[in-house]
Amino acid sequence: MTAHAALLVIDVQLGAFDGVRRRPIETPERFLSTLKRLIAAARHQHLPVIFVQDNGEPGGAFEPNTPHWAIHPHLAPLPTEPVIQKRKASAFHESSLPHLLKERHISELIICGLHSRSCVAQTALDGIRRGFSVRMVADGHAPAPERPAMTRAQLNDGFRAQGMDVLPSDAVIERMALR
Repeated sequence: MTAHAALLVIDVQLGAFDGVRRRPIETPERFLSTLKRLIAAARHQHLPVIFVQDNGEPGGAFEPNTPHWAIHPHLAPLPTEPVIQKRKASAFHESSLPHLLKERHISELIICGLHSRSCVAQTALDGIRRGFSVRMVADGHAPAPERPAMTRAQLNDGFRAQGMDVLPSDAVIERMALR
């Protein structure tokens, strides 16, 4: 892990957990616990934590300015941590993320969040295409409940095949401490 790494927390919003506008993700408590540990470790090591918030469609799970749109309160950003707004699957698409990463001299992205086969995958692949080193947290992403056909292990194998370093959260946290 380099000194120029950042933790990117993608779309961990209440609409994925509350069951109102879509089925909630599986094992939400374990997922939130993993992300909470990652965020705490990054903050402890003074790594930037960047949150991404999906501005979804009207009536959708992440409709802006509704309770479902809010970042989950168990993972609330600190006032100094940026929250990037996005409208497409990739957090790089028409957002302030590229500028923010360049401004902070970030070259390595540690990625976690929702949903594995869409926003997480698209952001990670765009990161690789833009020259970033991408580390996927193996147990730090979750598929959309509507698309659970692939297991997390299969998804992680696919991420590895795309050139990502895929490590479990414990190993990521350990590496954060060694930097």
